[in-house]
Amino acid sequence: MDVVSDGIDDDYIRDLVVHPDYQHRGIGSKLLAIVVGRIKSDGIKMANVVFEPELGEFFKKAGFTIMAGGVIDNET
Repeated sequence: MDVVSDGIDDDYIRDLVVHPDYQHRGIGSKLLAIVVGRIKSDGIKMANVVFEPELGEFFKKAGFTIMAGGVIDNET
């Protein structure tokens, strides 16, 4: 998992990936909780994450507000 931040207002969490053989064991939730805890303790005001639609409930349970958005992938 990568976290990119300006150190003041916001951060961007990306690439939260758990190998399929180890999914549904709470590993992703624990990793996300550690990162969110650090973000809060650092006084960062907002955390952002981009995810596939089927992961919406996962992030909602972790406390994220689900919003609509879009992305342009110039690699495809």
